[in-house]
Amino acid sequence: MDVNDKGDVFVTAHDQVKSNDIRMKKSLGQNFLKNRSIVRQIVDLIGKDVLECVEIGPGSGVVTQMLLDQGHVVHAFEIDRRLEEPLQERFGDFTSFRLYMGDYLKTEIPEELSRREVAVVSNLPYNNAIAIIKKVLTDFSSTKVCVFMLQKEVAQRMVSEPGTKSYGSLSVFMQYHFDIKLALTISPKHFTPQPKVDSTVIKLIPKKGKPLGENPSNFFDFVRQGFRMRRKKLKNNYDFDIMTYASRIGLGSFVRAEEISLDQWIRLFEEVKRDG
Repeated sequence: MDVNDKGDVFVTAHDQVKSNDIRMKKSLGQNFLKNRSIVRQIVDLIGKDVLECVEIGPGSGVVTQMLLDQGHVVHAFEIDRRLEEPLQERFGDFTSFRLYMGDYLKTEIPEELSRREVAVVSNLPYNNAIAIIKKVLTDFSSTKVCVFMLQKEVAQRMVSEPGTKSYGSLSVFMQYHFDIKLALTISPKHFTPQPKVDSTVIKLIPKKGKPLGENPSNFFDFVRQGFRMRRKKLKNNYDFDIMTYASRIGLGSFVRAEEISLDQWIRLFEEVKRDG
């Protein structure tokens, strides 16, 4: 199927949604992208090396359509039961389209799919963005690339560097797991309904050879504790003498969590862990 357009707006399931008078649910974070040029840029970030794509929240199907037209196999996870019929009507004839209805955060991924090399793409709902990213990390063992759209402020926190106001435990978590690229910023006018803030598309490449393994939950708990009172010195955020270990890796007695790099956090955790 070819993608047709009316100016900026796709003639896809988006129009079927409108014709069925389906109101967008704020609780589901539904803001449907309608600009064809932006959709093409998002799909281009995935590249052509990965055949299979997992799409979380296909919504009106604008990204789905272009993925299918470019030859990808699409496994789409949609929470809103009202969208099942228009999505099936639009894409049901594609043998390369699979629709899984239900909340992705509560869905058990088929084992066969979880082992495949996939790209993951989603316009992440603002209220569940981080939870979805964490589940993707555990669900798919061979993810090649993730392309996510999310709130601009959250995206900036993900790439923030030590010593900046927005650097925090989220920055450490994301930079431990991924190489991150901020690809493009999108104005609210390109969505329906329009959100109140700008969105950013990010490209994530999962890192290999992570020094603490794939899911070092104790490490991330340790980092979050350090940021518990971010304006306080590091020594005030732990119930033991953290500075004994901090001094071993060259950190001064007045250091704050926001000044510690990812590599330093890893070294500090390893020092603490070594002493049990």
